[in-house]
Amino acid sequence: MKIKSMTASFGRLDGEKLELKDGLNIIEAPNESGKSTWCAFIRAMLFGINTSERDKQGFLSDKTRYRPWNGKNMEGVMELRHGGRDITIQRTSLASTPMKKFSAFYSDIMQPVEELSADTVGEILTGTTDKVFDRTAFIRQAGIAVSGDPGLESRIASLISTGEEHTSYTDADAKLRARQRKIRHNKTGILPKLESELSEREEQLSRMDKLFDELAAVRQERRRFDARSKQLAEDLDTYTVLEKTELIRRTVDAKNRAAAAGERVDELREALTKNGLLMNQDDVAQIAGLYSDYIDAEAAAGAAKEQKASAYDGMEKAQADKDAFPFKDAIEPDVLAKSRRAVELDDQLRTAEEKCSSAVTKFVLAAAVLLIGAGGYLAYAGSYIYSAIAAIIGVVCAALFATPLVRKQKAKRALELALGEFSMESSKAFAEKAGSYSEACRAIERMSFECKKADDAFEKTSAEADEAKAALMDAVHSFFPEIAEPGEIGPALSALSAPLKELPQAELEQAKALAEAGALISSSPVPIPEEPLEYIPTPPRSLEDTQKAYARAGERINELAAQEAMLTGELKALGDPVETRAAIDDLNDEIAEQLYRYDTLSIAIETLSDAQTELQTKFSPLVNAAASRIMGHLTSGKYEKLVFDKNFNALAETSGDVLSHDILTLSEGTTDQIYLSLRLAMAELLLSSGEPCPVILDDALDTFDDTRAKNALDYLYGMSKDRQIILFTCHSREAAMMAGMPDVNVVKLADNR
Repeated sequence: MKIKSMTASFGRLDGEKLELKDGLNIIEAPNESGKSTWCAFIRAMLFGINTSERDKQGFLSDKTRYRPWNGKNMEGVMELRHGGRDITIQRTSLASTPMKKFSAFYSDIMQPVEELSADTVGEILTGTTDKVFDRTAFIRQAGIAVSGDPGLESRIASLISTGEEHTSYTDADAKLRARQRKIRHNKTGILPKLESELSEREEQLSRMDKLFDELAAVRQERRRFDARSKQLAEDLDTYTVLEKTELIRRTVDAKNRAAAAGERVDELREALTKNGLLMNQDDVAQIAGLYSDYIDAEAAAGAAKEQKASAYDGMEKAQADKDAFPFKDAIEPDVLAKSRRAVELDDQLRTAEEKCSSAVTKFVLAAAVLLIGAGGYLAYAGSYIYSAIAAIIGVVCAALFATPLVRKQKAKRALELALGEFSMESSKAFAEKAGSYSEACRAIERMSFECKKADDAFEKTSAEADEAKAALMDAVHSFFPEIAEPGEIGPALSALSAPLKELPQAELEQAKALAEAGALISSSPVPIPEEPLEYIPTPPRSLEDTQKAYARAGERINELAAQEAMLTGELKALGDPVETRAAIDDLNDEIAEQLYRYDTLSIAIETLSDAQTELQTKFSPLVNAAASRIMGHLTSGKYEKLVFDKNFNALAETSGDVLSHDILTLSEGTTDQIYLSLRLAMAELLLSSGEPCPVILDDALDTFDDTRAKNALDYLYGMSKDRQIILFTCHSREAAMMAGMPDVNVVKLADNR
């Protein structure tokens, strides 16, 4: 079989296509670009997806790991050549089962390939099972070591013995052990089942004995609780009679209390009946309200009266203050005008005095004296004209001096007259007293207004007090015609306070007692006699405790009845004790027979193991020789011998070494080279008949140094003459090392991270 091309919707692959050729194919791509996904896709196309795998902690199943990232169905197409014909195989998901739907057809004529199916296509095309393919031709760097498998053993057996590929030690051993497990394996073998059944039968018999004892105990306890329940029922009947007695007592008591309360109600109502009318709280409240209104009105009238007296006292004082002034009955505006005139005259007098005392006046007076003197002299000298002129000028100057003096005297006389009218000392004192007199006149006007206002208020409040008194006395006379004055009302109302307060409570007590008696009478199923029944002893428990005890006894009786029924039914279900003992004897005989068979199979398994050891002894040289040859080529002859045990654990010898090296002591690269040699050797030995299947390597040379990588490529190149080699690598060195070699196909995948 040789793969020509693949198209995949698988994991990170989104409809991508990979073209392959015969010979050595080197697919170069960086990490996380889909190399391992392509390898897994090849295996899935050949052998399908194991849908039984489940995700676990730290592990993802293939159906989860390779679910397409694009959200589409998991599917793909592979074109290959097999048996000289081009074949196309297709897989797609069916419902929730990935890669389940399968088809295969010849590419040129589009006719189905009948022998290929979803379950057989891988084994037919590769010539082996998926387990052998995984351990030989499908080489992944992460799983390069080889482990055992029945299919691998069958291949090995066919190689070194009869050629019968279906013969396998593991299968035979598994079948023998399966028969052993059928006899004894945990809880599913014949022996465990027989032993379990025997244990069940013995437990059944023991259970029967125990159930008989339990049933007897239950029946005895039920009889005890039946007697207890009967006694408790009698106590409850006694409490019923006692309850009836208590009902009679309470009824009589309620009637007596109702009668006493009724008498008290009558007494209180009689005390509250005035003038033939029953007074209530509203009536008293009305009279109290009117009385309060009357008191308020009287207080308001008294206050108005006091305010009136105060106003007239103020008026009298204001009049006295006015009469104290020297103006007597003078009109206020005249007094103010005369005071202002006095101030003006005082100002004129001061002005005249200032003019008379000035330097100019004194100069004019001096000039007048001089001129008059000069006129006299000139007259004496005979100069009459000049004497006359001087005299005239002197007279004029004298006249000018006399005018201020005249005004001063006039103002002085007028001021003295103005001040003398009211005996004022000065114009300033006159003005101040005139202002005070004006204020006194204003005060009289104000007090006159206040007196008028107080008179009106007094008249109004007096009238309101009279009205309030009339309304109060009208209301009071409806109940107390004998009361003549408001002062008698208070004691009369105080006498009603206690009855008014007590009457509602007495009426309530009467109503409650009557209601209680009525309720007790109506709740009694039979007429209540007037006298209590005869004395009945009280049971030892309280009614509540008796009821609880009776209920618990009933519950326990029901539980015991249910237990009795359950035990009876369980005993019936367990069957006859005689038959159970017979079944136990039969089971003991069958167990002895199965133990004999188990021992016989153990002998057969030991014999087969010895035969397998001999077979491994014959197989090991073939594998060791082929793997040693390949290892020598890979390491340029350094390691010339490999030895593998039956579990494919390896020992390696270098040329010249006396002792072999355990693989655990070697480097990672050397270890990978040993197991690559083993896989390639097993592929050559086991998968070379017919059409050899491709060898697929996923980063299998990753830990190799350049020299050993080149040696490995040379060996793979030699293998590619007989079978297709598909090498996935994250390095570019492999392509460079094989550059120019014929039948080498280098494919570089795009970096789509």
